[in-house]
Amino acid sequence: MVNAIDTLYDIIQAISTLDIEKCLANIVHSASIIVGAPFAAVFIYQSGSLELKSWVGAHVSPEDLFLITPGNIVKEVIKQRKLILIQDTDTVHNILPLLPNSRSVLAVPLEIDNKIIGVLLIESTRVNAFGNRAQKRVIRLATLAAIAISNADLFYQLEERNREILLINEMSSALQKCNGVREALEAAAQYGNRFFPFTEGVFFMPKYDAHPVEEVVPWGGLDEKEAKKIINSAKQKLCIPLKARDENIGILYLRKKKGANSNGLFLDDSQKRLITTFTDQISLALDNLKLREILTYQALRDSLTGLYNRRYMEESLERELSRAKRKKGTLSLMMLDIDFFKRVNDTYGHKAGDKVLIKLSRILNTHIRKGDIACRYGGEEFLIILPDVELPVAYDRGEKIRKVFKNCSFELGNQRLGPITVSIGIVAYPTHGDAPHKLLMEADKALYKAKMTGRDRVVIGYAEHNINCF
Repeated sequence: MVNAIDTLYDIIQAISTLDIEKCLANIVHSASIIVGAPFAAVFIYQSGSLELKSWVGAHVSPEDLFLITPGNIVKEVIKQRKLILIQDTDTVHNILPLLPNSRSVLAVPLEIDNKIIGVLLIESTRVNAFGNRAQKRVIRLATLAAIAISNADLFYQLEERNREILLINEMSSALQKCNGVREALEAAAQYGNRFFPFTEGVFFMPKYDAHPVEEVVPWGGLDEKEAKKIINSAKQKLCIPLKARDENIGILYLRKKKGANSNGLFLDDSQKRLITTFTDQISLALDNLKLREILTYQALRDSLTGLYNRRYMEESLERELSRAKRKKGTLSLMMLDIDFFKRVNDTYGHKAGDKVLIKLSRILNTHIRKGDIACRYGGEEFLIILPDVELPVAYDRGEKIRKVFKNCSFELGNQRLGPITVSIGIVAYPTHGDAPHKLLMEADKALYKAKMTGRDRVVIGYAEHNINCF
């Protein structure tokens, strides 16, 4: 009797640890000892699925662990919500043991608060291995084990929750330091790896006026090409919208890594809560950055054409001219004006005029380099800053723009407009001046000359000290 009490006390001490892995390991070890069985295992039942969590067995190799799946008998215990005992597996055909060489099987539900949280399974290679005393011991152990697992799981959840809160705060701080959408998505992807290490994920954010490129940012070992396959694939994945102010601003795609030791994707309440918190924080940061980009875009861009506005042009010209002086380089300016634009507005209306302005702005964007700066200077006038471009090259580009625009067809309803032409004046630093106001004045003079000499032409500004600019 004393030995039995001592054994029970030792078991309670062993399984009462708050370390969930140690708790489960001690449960199967205790089960094996008290009935003298060579194999014992604990399955945890959660969100409708069973998963082998811990096992001990002299006749099971470590490699077998990866081959073990919940057998028919374990599922039957969950279904019937009661103990199942098989004293000779040769006499039973509708319920299978976990291991093929087992002759006796005892499976007991782990239940707490009328809820099954798992199954304790014990198997022996002997027939009639589990007598009444052994059964009572296992039932008592199962009762204690359910309480211990529940306590350890609660402690684990609290620890995880604290860890998640700290990590969320850390991520939030990191996102606040980001200067752009791409940078924020890359930071979020790094934290995605830490929150969900068994997943592959992709952040997708569509383009918008202030951010003219789609953003695809993967994690979990994926490259951008593989990430796009996930986005377009019909295979199983989670698609979580990134929402802010009742607007979808992006999507998070998640799928389980191949070979990941996890049963499905985020089926329990804690994981759903974590995903919600994770995406809410990211959505808030992205929305703030998006709003900042839009405000910056609106402050620097012309609302009709999308080109830079006059204010940005003046700042850029000052900056690029200073850079050209430091590097002893050159800089060209191209000033454009749509010919007879007032006639277009008066004859066809402002809607037609807007259409012409938008068309020219698109042509300019198409025919400039990445470092060039196209601006709407005012009304029907446009200006292009061309860093590191000599006059002959600027002239050739102006000619190309002039010809492309002249060949455009414009229609308003069934009415054809045109042809519509553009006049262009070109100047350069240092040939025509070394100050922004001087270059703008000379470009305006060159444009005026193009107008006065017949329009639909490109004219290079006059330079007193260098008449032959070519």
